[in-house]
Amino acid sequence: MQTKPKKCKGQNKAKSFEGCGVLTSYRTYGLCNSCRAKWISSTDEGKLYLQSVIIPKARKVVQNDEKEIKKKERNSVIYSVDGYRAKVVQPKINKIARLIDHNLFCISGGGGGKLSGGHFIDVGSNRTTALNLHNIHRQSFYSNHHKSGDKLNYRLGLIKEYGNDYLEFIESLKGTPAIKLSMDMLEELSKKCDKVIRDFEIRLYNPKERIQKRNEINLELGIYSEQFAVYSIT
Repeated sequence: MQTKPKKCKGQNKAKSFEGCGVLTSYRTYGLCNSCRAKWISSTDEGKLYLQSVIIPKARKVVQNDEKEIKKKERNSVIYSVDGYRAKVVQPKINKIARLIDHNLFCISGGGGGKLSGGHFIDVGSNRTTALNLHNIHRQSFYSNHHKSGDKLNYRLGLIKEYGNDYLEFIESLKGTPAIKLSMDMLEELSKKCDKVIRDFEIRLYNPKERIQKRNEINLELGIYSEQFAVYSIT
């Protein structure tokens, strides 16, 4: 409610401040906004008011704003279960696959350069297999993004590197029973991925070692049953 206009003149804590005398309806300790600012910046009483009242209020506003932002983030797509899987966990799983395939060229024959984790079974068609390391191998950015995964050459690359039986195993992953990961489970999985990445011994692994690494880490992450997490190396 707007108050009746009165002359700007210091009162209470600002009683020693003269004020400009202009009529105003909005006053703090009798001062208009302009004089209030001058009082705060030029007097000991004003500086004390700044430290004890204005700054704490401003901090509270900032804290409330931060809480509101975090609340909105929690409700946004990145903090939905699938959003967290895609934006937080999936990049870590893909990084683990690239570490296993360290210093190797694109599985699809796309050369070197920037490599990403390419899914043989598309994430869009099958969310269940998205986090299985046997379904993720290094691909050039070009093959993965601009050639839609380059599936024919991906298939040929898997056969050349690991053999037909391994390709058949990967294709059998389409039969993996649906998994339901809660947000708590995904957050715990994210921590497990961090540990794997932190402790990973980076070196050039041969094909059998790369399969074994995928077996071991799949089991360590605990997402899938052994039937779909482990390929038996003969």
